[in-house]
Amino acid sequence: VGPGWVLLQDDGDVPEPELVETLVRAQQVSGADIVTCGLFVDGTVHLFPGEPGALGLLGNGYGTVVLVRRSLLEGEATDARWPLLAKLSVAGARIVSVPRPLVSSATAPASLDTHPTEALRVLNHFEGVLPHDLRFLAELVTRTAAETPRPSPPRVRGLARRAVRRLIRGLRR
Repeated sequence: VGPGWVLLQDDGDVPEPELVETLVRAQQVSGADIVTCGLFVDGTVHLFPGEPGALGLLGNGYGTVVLVRRSLLEGEATDARWPLLAKLSVAGARIVSVPRPLVSSATAPASLDTHPTEALRVLNHFEGVLPHDLRFLAELVTRTAAETPRPSPPRVRGLARRAVRRLIRGLRR
């Protein structure tokens, strides 16, 4: 990897031989600030959209193996990729993901269910960029998703759906 770039991956990750070459090429073609790729985890393929938008509140839709501009990491902790990538994304970094698993990992991507502390950090990043009158929506989406599955009245489902739509519109502004 070049001097202006850093490759982040977990110690237990096993990369395919073409990982670095593929990520570097994807960056050159896209001009992105961050490039990720898919994973194999216990025989299951995990692909990432790169920029999940508001769905980034519910789970790591960014990626876990990351080629990132070194300048974006100054003063940042790199151990928890989901909050890091959410923060960089809402700050304007462009993220793309190669739609191919190039790493075998023992760990599935973080989600609201598996990593609630990271989810709270992600929520704080999203709330920090939303207009003041829409900040409650990010928390509403996260809390609604975190509730244990149980039937809810149709009115609540409709409210959650409207809240998600408002949040997505707010992020596009």
